Amino acid sequence: MKRLIGLAMAAILFHSSLLHASAAPTGQYLTNVELMQEAVRRGLEEMLRDLPTQADGAFAIASLGSSEIDWMVENELAGVFARSDRPLRIIAGSGSSAPRQKRKNALPVVFDTPPTLESGEPVRIPEKACNEGIGGFVAVRILTNGNGSVANVVVEESSAPVLEEAVLSAVNSYQFQPAKKGDASIAGHTVLGFTFPETPEDCEDVRVTGEVLESDEFASAPPETAGSMPAGSGDTPTLGYRVSEMEFVYPRSHRRFGIGRQSVDRFARARIDFRLQEKDAVLWSSSVEYYVSDRVPKSALTYLASSQYEFAAPEVPASSSFAYWEPVVVAGVVGGLVALFYSNQANE
Repeated sequence: MKRLIGLAMAAILFHSSLLHASAAPTGQYLTNVELMQEAVRRGLEEMLRDLPTQADGAFAIASLGSSEIDWMVENELAGVFARSDRPLRIIAGSGSSAPRQKRKNALPVVFDTPPTLESGEPVRIPEKACNEGIGGFVAVRILTNGNGSVANVVVEESSAPVLEEAVLSAVNSYQFQPAKKGDASIAGHTVLGFTFPETPEDCEDVRVTGEVLESDEFASAPPETAGSMPAGSGDTPTLGYRVSEMEFVYPRSHRRFGIGRQSVDRFARARIDFRLQEKDAVLWSSSVEYYVSDRVPKSALTYLASSQYEFAAPEVPASSSFAYWEPVVVAGVVGGLVALFYSNQANE
């Protein structure tokens, strides 16, 4: 009899464990917008391997079409190029969401809100600079990931290598509130400037805090006409891009062992066409396509979707008919075991 009671309890606990195992926190999953960004980023990394050396140096970018993820392509282009070992630099003022920037190494601003510093220690003045009376100014552009961590640091201006090294050593451990595009956290960039005194009174106590630069330069310029090839002037090449295909779907839903809460597969795919052009001559053209997929609890889809972008809120798969019968089946199994127990008791 004890075995029957044990079986009944095991059935209840097993069913409960399946429910709780599938109810994972939504914070550990990428949002739908972030999953599409991942597909775009990986596709751009593939494109970079084929990009000819004619693009090395300064070039303009231009949208050749109109897509709701153009901002995503330009933002990820900036990050992919900045992390590359090649001397690639996007000209300020190019791109469909180009900013009005002053600095020569400026990147396109394709976010609504730039990243803001959340935590990070001020830069300590180097002992060599203090002893030799070396002061000056260092400005760095910090590229951030979608979670606010530092992806790369580019020196915009530097008075002395010793000061530059101190700044780079410190800011790589900074943590930021990520840049925002609507309600989505995305990769971004910001510029911090550090001013070092030439003759500090006490080197041990001197800490230099970075000042946000270009704070009034984040407004975007009006978008270019779709299909045009603007921005490049003279012999400057222009890299045109067009999102020719984009797909985000929930292709399948699943249940573990046929019971428990549902999980749903997500599939994000982007195909992007590129054309490198100098004046009227096409130097190179190519297309890249990349997709990423994962599986998330169906209960998390409401929080991972975004109504701001049409692609980020696809149709949710219908629940299987077993979802309605599952409680009945479990209750029937447990009830049958209990009835069997009392039946055996009566026979004894």
